[in-house]
Amino acid sequence: LLGYDDVAKQKEAFVQAENLLASLQYDLSMGKGSEEDLAKAIVVFKAEVQNFYNLIEEVRYTDVKYADSLRSFVDGRILSYQGDLAATLPTSSAYPVKEAVNGLVVQTETDPVKALELKVSQVEQAISDVEAVKDVVDQSTLNEVTNNYVEEVKTVMEEINTLKVTDPNLAEKLKVDLIEDFSVIDSVNDPYELKVIDGKVLPPQL
Repeated sequence: LLGYDDVAKQKEAFVQAENLLASLQYDLSMGKGSEEDLAKAIVVFKAEVQNFYNLIEEVRYTDVKYADSLRSFVDGRILSYQGDLAATLPTSSAYPVKEAVNGLVVQTETDPVKALELKVSQVEQAISDVEAVKDVVDQSTLNEVTNNYVEEVKTVMEEINTLKVTDPNLAEKLKVDLIEDFSVIDSVNDPYELKVIDGKVLPPQL
């Protein structure tokens, strides 16, 4: 059985990974450190978050209330980190951290439909980020930035199509939102488009 020492060790590992990531993020913004070190720290942080979530589920077998409090702790730290990164744009060295934390924020939502809504919201925010930098970067950089969102849009569109089975009205709303937002990227970087065939929205085609 898990004891409080096990929880304390995991909490310490989580906090250390979070602090290391924040430290490397700051160093890179000051012209120190390396993108490679930051990328490694992102992987470690994501792993420690998953480790903590796994431990919480083990705790839940014996103490639901304590498990809920641990879940609130982890979720709260992730959401706070997301808030700190809200104004970060693709031109920043910290943008990969923002993308990673956004992915973790989706994990804080246990309802699959709400998690999908979060993903759509994040794609909308990412497109706004592209809009914010399109006039200050060259075309090759802009292409690279928009390429990063294509796979995510594909994934979200596939999930929306699956959602049609259980909630067609919500699926239609999310689909329309995503198509409207993706048209912004389409106007910035031309080769991507959404296609509708036999009433089914297909992912962007490369």
